[in-house]
Amino acid sequence: MKRTAMRRPYHRGPRVASPGGLRPQEWRVLILARQGLARRQIAAQLGVKVETINLYFQRIYETLGVHSWRQAIEQAPWEKCPLEAPPGSLEQQGPAQGPADP
Repeated sequence: MKRTAMRRPYHRGPRVASPGGLRPQEWRVLILARQGLARRQIAAQLGVKVETINLYFQRIYETLGVHSWRQAIEQAPWEKCPLEAPPGSLEQQGPAQGPADP
């Protein structure tokens, strides 16, 4: 009889969020989406799979109570973002393009 190792379920532990309610990696994804990068580009820049980016977006939507990347960008508490200055204080910010995939 062939023995197979039983896999234990992976448990990440408690969700540790920044003051804005999002994890630092979720903030990074949202910042890149606001800059107009597609999900594939975001994945490449962060060194993860597109599926991981999709999971981050799902968590972002749940945390912010929204249903689209555009709503997430508009309703994110940017003043609490630990990674950068709020959008109003940035020099010449272009329009939000969003994470479109061809």
